[in-house]
Amino acid sequence: MSMAIPPKAAERELGVMSAFQLSQDDCDKIINLHKDSQNPHKTGRIQTDNSNVVDIKTRDTDIWVIHENNQWVDALICTAAITANDQFQLNLSGLVERPQLLKYHAPSRGYDWHTDIGHGDHSTRKISISIILNDGYEGGDMGFFSTGETLITPDRGMAVCFPAFMPHRVTPVTKGIRWSLVCWVSGDPFR
Repeated sequence: MSMAIPPKAAERELGVMSAFQLSQDDCDKIINLHKDSQNPHKTGRIQTDNSNVVDIKTRDTDIWVIHENNQWVDALICTAAITANDQFQLNLSGLVERPQLLKYHAPSRGYDWHTDIGHGDHSTRKISISIILNDGYEGGDMGFFSTGETLITPDRGMAVCFPAFMPHRVTPVTKGIRWSLVCWVSGDPFR
């Protein structure tokens, strides 16, 4: 007979939750950050073992990296992380990477199945946060995989929080433009 010391069981769920709802004015203010030259524009990249590559078959989006001068954005992200972590109870340290403003312009393939945790800086990601900033588009649902796929259509301003290791995707955007703000709150790597 083998012997084991049983680990302490978690009494919380590590699922998807909404941390808060931003106002329309706050959403518009974040969208307008793409006009600020401090926030560099990039094409969506995917981290692999060997490089960061652009692969629009997997990720079809434009990105603006939000400059640290926009501390009010950081405060929003931290508020969402604190709210989510009341349930998740993860060991967090803060923002290691800058928030990103994403624009999916139809027709867009969205972002296929992935997790937000990886190697290097990505190895410290604990909580992923996605804030939907507009409506008036079609497609662009968020898919999450646990015991099967669950699709959600977040309302404008909704801060969707989930563990960085949870498989998720953005379905193709078939009409209009979908804006979102994404960020990852870091901590010690999972062990």
